[in-house]
Amino acid sequence: MNTDIHQQLEFCSAHQKPREAIRDYILKYPAVFPNLVQMAFEIDYKFHFKVCWIVELVADKRLDWLQPHLDFFAIISKC
Repeated sequence: MNTDIHQQLEFCSAHQKPREAIRDYILKYPAVFPNLVQMAFEIDYKFHFKVCWIVELVADKRLDWLQPHLDFFAIISKC
């Protein structure tokens, strides 16, 4: 995943503007989204909860981007 995203996540707070800035970056570069979805479930990644915030905000704008990942969600939910 892009180092820039890791840095953005490190400094991201629960405030709306930083989360929306990362969401906008993901919307501009959709190729990053599949990695983001996987990172959301990597509980050893110290910012996985922040990734969940961003996935939610992206899904609010582009729910169709989650469709290719439905199998992944189904597999994870059975673990």
